[in-house]
Amino acid sequence: MPKNAHVKTARPYGGMPLSERRQTRRKKLMEAGYDLFGTIGVNRTKIEQVCSHAGVGSRSLYDEFGSLETLFLFVYDDVIDRAYDAIEVALLNGESSNASEALEAGISTYFHQMLEDPRSGRIVSIESARLDSFLGSHRNDTLNRFAELTTRL
Repeated sequence: MPKNAHVKTARPYGGMPLSERRQTRRKKLMEAGYDLFGTIGVNRTKIEQVCSHAGVGSRSLYDEFGSLETLFLFVYDDVIDRAYDAIEVALLNGESSNASEALEAGISTYFHQMLEDPRSGRIVSIESARLDSFLGSHRNDTLNRFAELTTRL
């Protein structure tokens, strides 16, 4: 018997390999988390709700993220990354002739990102504060990331 012959490899299911199924499941869970965290809030969101909203089994959240708080962290980072990317474009590729105008464009872009879809603003401004003990210095690291971006002007 060959070495590791007892280890089964995941076979395709529904025509999709395991890695693709996991990626799809993670995306669905993040979208559900975004919707629920951004509307009813992290404290009122339950794992069963997220999984039901995502159309996956309850075990999926544990398999992919380990906890509701970790899912929130991934959702938070996704919102922040999208805002950061938009601000970076506004600051570094804008047509502003001076740093003050560029900074104004960056700040305007940030607020546009947060107000365009109120779920984003709620996740970043309200819900992340509710998980401050879990997020620890992560929120401060995020603020530092934005501050460092402005120093490139």
